[in-house]
Parts: sequence; C-alpha cells; structure tokens
Amino acid sequence: MADDFRSRLTVLYPEDPTKMCYDDIILEPWFTVSIQARRPYDDSPMVEGDPYDCDTFHVSLMTRGGVITYGEWGVWEELSKKPWAAKFREDYPFLLVAEDLTVDETQRIYDDLVRFAASRPTPTG
Repeated sequence: MADDFRSRLTVLYPEDPTKMCYDDIILEPWFTVSIQARRPYDDSPMVEGDPYDCDTFHVSLMTRGGVITYGEWGVWEELSKKPWAAKFREDYPFLLVAEDLTVDETQRIYDDLVRFAASRPTPTG
C-alpha cells in the first residue's frame, strides 16, 4: 500500500473557505489527481480543512499528457478493469471524476495509480 493519500493533501487558500480546496497530487510522470472533500465545481465553503476528518472524497483523474480515456498509452484501457473504475464518469476526454468515495475506496484508487505509474516507462509523445 502507498502512503495514506490524506498525508499528501495540502489546503489551498486557507484564508478563504469559499476557495479552499486541496492541491493536486502529481504522480510523475503519469497522473494529476485531485482529491477533494467536496464536489467539483462546488462553491460552498469547505467545512473540513483536515482531510483526516472527512468521510468521503471526490476524485478527478487525468494523465499528465492530458488525455486519459483514449490514446496510445493504454492508461484507461488497463485502469477501467479495476473494481472502482465504474464509479468514474468522463467529464472530458482528459478528465474522469468520481464522487462520494469512502476513505477506503479513495485509498484503493490512489494505491492503484501509484502502482501503475511505478510499473510503466515514461510515456512519450
């Protein structure tokens, strides 16, 4: 298992709760992962600043190259076989979003992404 994903979350804009969110996690060279305690595009104040106090998370996933759902790297072709993949919807060809994930589900996704990134050569293109 990778480190607890919550240990990687850093609050952005702590002085303004309407803008407060967690910074993206970069899993070089493959993924940019956004893990938030509120739904994407939600402008309401973020109630929980400490990720260890949150029960559910919302995950947005894209490859560093920008396109996850198609392309020569085969990223989603492999990840779509994971049990958690059905929870994601395509927001754009370069962005997949899953909402209301438990801490365990979010950790499983994070672990699988870390393993995927570590087991592949650097993408070219």
